[in-house]
Amino acid sequence: MDEVEVVVDDAMRLSMACGRPVDSGLLCDLDRIELAALTADEAVTYLQQVQRFAAYVAGVEAWARDAVTARVVTEIQAQLAAEVDAERPARPQFVAPEQAAWSEVTAALRLSPVTGSPGSWKHRS
Repeated sequence: MDEVEVVVDDAMRLSMACGRPVDSGLLCDLDRIELAALTADEAVTYLQQVQRFAAYVAGVEAWARDAVTARVVTEIQAQLAAEVDAERPARPQFVAPEQAAWSEVTAALRLSPVTGSPGSWKHRS
């Protein structure tokens, strides 16, 4: 049986990307497209697909941030409960656990060595 080599050009790859569900595979497909090989109309379609993926990622991030913050709130509440001493009066709570958790998560993202690191996305012309 003879093997047939199928050549997929960038316009065809873009067309296939438009038909696929939004997931990490879409980004891989978009990453393989050479933008300079597209027509102006195709380039606009490419940008629309990038925006579609970006909206998906923003939703995933919002969900993850909420879930992580809730987990940190639970841990902070447990730590506060463990510090309670029946022999001493309760200390006043100046900062709610939710505020402390939000600050911890925000600081962790800011200090992360990979968040927004240069070169995390290759520039393609």
